[in-house]
Amino acid sequence: MNTTAYTCPCCGAPLAYSSANGKLECSSCGNSYEPEVLETMNPADKRDGIQFDLPQETFGAEDHSAMQAYLC
Repeated sequence: MNTTAYTCPCCGAPLAYSSANGKLECSSCGNSYEPEVLETMNPADKRDGIQFDLPQETFGAEDHSAMQAYLC
């Protein structure tokens, strides 16, 4: 019998299976994931954080006054 331990792609905390909804839940950040979705993620494709498919934008000095930063 094989067992697999998953960690949260968002914060890195361990995920626990919830029989109530059939998902893997993170007690640290509150996210939940379908087990099948986590299976499709390839750890070799991960870099130093979350990767987004949208293009990166450059912001000018005039944009800084309207920006807000959030730290978790």
